[in-house]
Amino acid sequence: MPPECSPLIACCAVPRRCGCVRRCSASFFFYYIASFYLPSTWSGSFENRNRLKALGATPYIAGDVAGNMVFLGHALGAGIVALGGALQLIPWLRTHAPTFHRWNGRVFLATVVILSLSGFYLAWIRLEPPQTLTELSPSINGVLILLFATLTLRTALARRFATHRRWALRLYLVSNAQWFLRIGVFGYFVVNQLLGREASFSDPFFISGHSAVTWCRSRCWKSTCAPKKARVRSQKPCSPEGW
Repeated sequence: MPPECSPLIACCAVPRRCGCVRRCSASFFFYYIASFYLPSTWSGSFENRNRLKALGATPYIAGDVAGNMVFLGHALGAGIVALGGALQLIPWLRTHAPTFHRWNGRVFLATVVILSLSGFYLAWIRLEPPQTLTELSPSINGVLILLFATLTLRTALARRFATHRRWALRLYLVSNAQWFLRIGVFGYFVVNQLLGREASFSDPFFISGHSAVTWCRSRCWKSTCAPKKARVRSQKPCSPEGW
């Protein structure tokens, strides 16, 4: 691994052909969110948002107009983040449509910041404050989003584009945490159902997965707090082919 490549970026250096899979899955996630929440909004059947109540998800609370609106905006914004972030990673758009890349990036940055703040409201004010590390984990992720968004913007304004791309990729990863979570959780339940096995959140899969997420977030934090010389050794881009 070249010395200028951080472990976090190196483990994300996938071949270009994987970009198509990433963009298709982001488009599917956008469609999933829109098809899940928009029909209930148009029809006024807001209680349908609690279809995943068996998994502990009750986003709709009768009488809480402000909280329900904040959650709806938070959910729909996640789809924008997934799709807009995937478009930012397309090398052709960065090269041939720089204006689109800049404006899409501004929308992406503004959206992730708003979603982080609304997430703090949903986790700490609308509901009971987090009591366990698992419940606190989304808030930690929100802090990382705000931090990475700031560094992404600062490096872009300073025209340090090699460093900007690294922070933008880190921001993309943490801002799409819920997307990755859903892929893992629902994929695990589907596979177990096909195998005729009853899955549970107490399975080793989720325990080991939580440990892996904690490790990844600690790596993000360490890479952020490391001295500047250790964090940025070269202006040469460290990225997948075409990045």
